[in-house]
Amino acid sequence: MVEFALMLSFFTFQGRVFGASYPAPSPDGQYVTFSYYGDIWIGSINGGSARRLTDSEGYESVSLWSPDGKWIAFVSDRYGSDDIFIIPRNGGKPPKRLTYFSSGEYPLFWDENSKYIYFSATRTEYRGAVYRVSITGGTPERVYDFRMLNATLVPDSQILLFERGGTAWWRRKYRGPASRDIWKMDLRNGKLEKITNFEGRDAWPMYSRITGKIYFISNQGNENSGNLWEMDLLGRNRKQITFFREEVFFPKISWSGNVIVFEKLGELFAYDIKQNTVNKLNFNINEDYKTTAEILVKLSRDAREFALSPDEKELAFVVYGDIYVMELDENNP
Repeated sequence: MVEFALMLSFFTFQGRVFGASYPAPSPDGQYVTFSYYGDIWIGSINGGSARRLTDSEGYESVSLWSPDGKWIAFVSDRYGSDDIFIIPRNGGKPPKRLTYFSSGEYPLFWDENSKYIYFSATRTEYRGAVYRVSITGGTPERVYDFRMLNATLVPDSQILLFERGGTAWWRRKYRGPASRDIWKMDLRNGKLEKITNFEGRDAWPMYSRITGKIYFISNQGNENSGNLWEMDLLGRNRKQITFFREEVFFPKISWSGNVIVFEKLGELFAYDIKQNTVNKLNFNINEDYKTTAEILVKLSRDAREFALSPDEKELAFVVYGDIYVMELDENNP
């Protein structure tokens, strides 16, 4: 049995933030939370220093601000599956766990009074449903018997926007019947209306009370890349806003409707709706490492994909997803 020792280096986050994901603006559009290094962070919409709100060995991903700005809901797998938690906007208290089911949950939107969080889940249903849970806890209540993706309320109305479709969000050039489309639901009578019919992907609907328009991500443009678009509430007058060659993902709009934040290639951006401008958000982190930057381990198994050098004096192999090379010695490899 051959043993070998490796010095493993891990990604660290001191300095400029790169690789952040799932941004979410505060209701007034002055702050943004995002997922970075497996935790939820908060910073100014103008960039600068960011501060960590959560700290666990699990992975914290999607965050969502309450309309009153007092709470931030987020997803964490710290107990095994993706559960929903809430934390005060300024931290200061341990996160409060709201869901406990063995399958994952995905937060969609808050009610206008900031008392309930609506989320999608597959519990007893074959294709999923929409539930809501109180911020005080208790058993979640099923409210819609079908699955919604990226649902959002139109403020001060009884209109719900959401998307449906079977294709994965990361399929850049897909065209076909499984593409995602945007729907509108009148909560007063349950009437459903499909408002986009593009053969590609229309997703992540958002509404701005400032302009009265729906903003969304579509890959209709010449590059077949997901970019930010706008249209009216009837799904007409589509207009492309951004023209990136690379995909735009995970956009969210502030409750006030003045700013949209999104991710592109590991960097965060903000679209100012009033000014019609896009700015990159540059954040800096000035904290100690969460874990030891390097560890020394001895391994005697689980190496993969061996390759011997031509002179048979060195061995290349794969372990932990990386390629290493070691010298071979007959007496002490």
